[in-house]
Amino acid sequence: MKRFLYESRHAARKLCSTPISSLMAIMVLAIAIGTNSGIYTLVDDLSVSEPAGTNVENVLLIGGMPRDPQYTNFFKIDSVFTDTIRQNREVFTDISQVLETRLTLTGISDPMRLKALRVGPNFAQIIGLQADVGRAFEPRDYDAGALPGAMITHDTWKRGWNSAPDAIGSIVMLNGKQHRIVGVLPDSFAFERIKLSIITATRFTSEEFSNWTPYCLFLGAVKPGTSEVQAQTEITALEAQLHGMERLPDYWEYVRLGVKELNHFENEYLETQMNILLGVGIVILAIAAFNVTNLTLVRLNRRGGEYATRVALGASRWDLVRISVFENGILIVAGFILGIGFGHALIQIAIKGFEGAEWGLLSQLGSNVSLNGRVLAYTGAACLVALVFISLATLIFSRTKSISVFIKQDTRSSTGSVVFNRVTNALLFLKIALTCCLLILGGFFFHSLSKLNQFDFGYRLENIHHGYINFPYYRFEKEQKPVALSAMRESILEAIRSVPGVETVTISYLQCPHWGRDKRIKLKDTPADLKDQDLPLATRGDVDPNFFELIGLKTIQGETFGPEHNALDSEPVVVINEAFVKKHFADKNPVGEFIETRNNDGQYSSYRIIGVVSDIRRWWREGGEPQPGMYFPIAQGNEGYYWGWIYFKARYWSPEVERQVNEAIRRVESEVVQNGFSSLRGFVAESQNSFRFIVFIQTLVSVIGLLLSCVGIYSAVSNAVAQRRREMGIRLALGASPRRIRNRIMMRSAALVIPALLLGVLGAYLVLVVFDLLENQLPLVEPTRWSVYALCALLMFGVGMIATLQPALQAARSDPNQTLGDGK
Repeated sequence: MKRFLYESRHAARKLCSTPISSLMAIMVLAIAIGTNSGIYTLVDDLSVSEPAGTNVENVLLIGGMPRDPQYTNFFKIDSVFTDTIRQNREVFTDISQVLETRLTLTGISDPMRLKALRVGPNFAQIIGLQADVGRAFEPRDYDAGALPGAMITHDTWKRGWNSAPDAIGSIVMLNGKQHRIVGVLPDSFAFERIKLSIITATRFTSEEFSNWTPYCLFLGAVKPGTSEVQAQTEITALEAQLHGMERLPDYWEYVRLGVKELNHFENEYLETQMNILLGVGIVILAIAAFNVTNLTLVRLNRRGGEYATRVALGASRWDLVRISVFENGILIVAGFILGIGFGHALIQIAIKGFEGAEWGLLSQLGSNVSLNGRVLAYTGAACLVALVFISLATLIFSRTKSISVFIKQDTRSSTGSVVFNRVTNALLFLKIALTCCLLILGGFFFHSLSKLNQFDFGYRLENIHHGYINFPYYRFEKEQKPVALSAMRESILEAIRSVPGVETVTISYLQCPHWGRDKRIKLKDTPADLKDQDLPLATRGDVDPNFFELIGLKTIQGETFGPEHNALDSEPVVVINEAFVKKHFADKNPVGEFIETRNNDGQYSSYRIIGVVSDIRRWWREGGEPQPGMYFPIAQGNEGYYWGWIYFKARYWSPEVERQVNEAIRRVESEVVQNGFSSLRGFVAESQNSFRFIVFIQTLVSVIGLLLSCVGIYSAVSNAVAQRRREMGIRLALGASPRRIRNRIMMRSAALVIPALLLGVLGAYLVLVVFDLLENQLPLVEPTRWSVYALCALLMFGVGMIATLQPALQAARSDPNQTLGDGK
């Protein structure tokens, strides 16, 4: 221990003797380590799921998977399969039904719409669920006639009861039915990355299913030692017994039963984004390691005389390496400590600065993203790798042949070993190539983001606000819902129209006008024997008659919806867009024609086309080209009975206007849940925040890499000039012009930079075009756009030349008499 402390103090003193170089190395390492710790934290949260319970290692999820192998999504299956699956199991010891849904919580001061999980009997026992406060579900919570139990998250407990203990045991209304709060879920509880607020004990009887979707997942407890493959084999064998029981036609043509590990999330798009972040982290760490290695080599070269003396006094090669390891170890530890703080700041920027993402990486982050032991271990391992790499420079430099240069030459005039020059130039070459490649990738991401920011969706965004609203549909019997909820919807719209400052209001189940669900369609000339999966697609939207005018869609042909179309007993009609006409009707007038599409009951219904409106574009579809779309009166769609998105145009917006809108809604119906209003433009921008964060990281790392390369080129050229001072002094004394000396240095630097840039351009081209590793990650841009390659390469070349210019001018202006005099 004493030896370790002695070596550490000696190494610290040596580093303090060159404070600028040491501080530069620490800052470089801190930035690289901080970037990596932040990236590791995000990737760790996405790839390592917290346990849902104590028995999670013996639990599998049973559901549906597409027969088409190119798709990997996992979804609910028909509940009519329950008894057959339960009665024909060998590797599964028990199963429980599970259904993700949304529930309206009333019986507290303010109603809340919560993302919920309905769970069947034995769920708590299968998964090993425990409660932080209160208790977990017990068999009595499922007894017929008893109040069903409910468990809430800490966030719901705080929002609804201010974390008061009397919440446990209280009776609340969930979708109009009484439930008893029995416990609070632990923060670690996770179920398929669903950001839950509550879970409820549900018996899953046929009577209950009649009020909501008849599809669910199954949670299965497997015997110890059972593999996922064995479970899959058993479930696959059950399909033959289930044929004919399904509710939807052609069900088995598209669906197969499958099993998966609980909380194991598969998403190719998300995995690509994680790989991008990891790749960026590795590259910036490599650039930092190259930079610190160069600084280490320069330090070793300056201390060549000291090393030569140590060798002469009997020091071994490994003694020299040990000295370097201690010095570099102190640099890395200091960089690690500062880097963790930088990484924490990066995480906060990701969470708070880019919140609101509706898709992509950030939308899947958990609620408690923070540095943890795993992340610190990953970062520490990366630091050890960097330490080993940096220390290899000492191993190469400490060869007898390299040290002998300093034994033979005066330390003031030593030019260093050939190995030293080759290694420093090779590291600089790789650093420039990596930075150039990273800069080009960042350039494409930045270009793509600028295209997104300027993208014309085809509808109005200014002065429009919108927000989610949920109606108390659970209060009405099935036959009463259409009439009662349609009247409630119209009353709420009328109340909002009366608020001062609100010009017009509408409702749709489209969260954004350019979103929607793809539906299969049939036309008059569609072959009768065409399979459902081969039918053309069109995006469906259910809207109020005022929707088109409010968002600025133009009527091209015919008419749009009026009050006569938006009634329960109205003729089924549809409005299509120009892209639909162009693809399916060519030059014919589509008004008066009929199209068929499948409804929620799985059956096709016919609709008469009454009009054509202008297109709405989606940047993620076909390069932003308009796609076929169709709109239906909201009164005739099932979704419009339960929930929707209210859009309204206001001349000005303020908290006071929002308060009055909410009061207008409450005056009509106190149990309506409204989750706040936001600017439509702001919502569209925030929904793309995952992509913006990727661009932010790419830009940040590219700028850091650019600065590090600039520093590296400057250091390398300055060191080369210092080593060749005598040579340049002789050239100037013999009549060489300062301009020639300057140009000679610039040309030597260009000879190193240009091949490195070509390698960087080639690397970027391989990533973007040849291997297409960023497929679907760069919307609206072509990865073959050479202007981006050229501009980034020219920027990198310009930075290299600027970094070379100052030492070149210094060498050209040097006094040969002084230079040659110093060498005596």
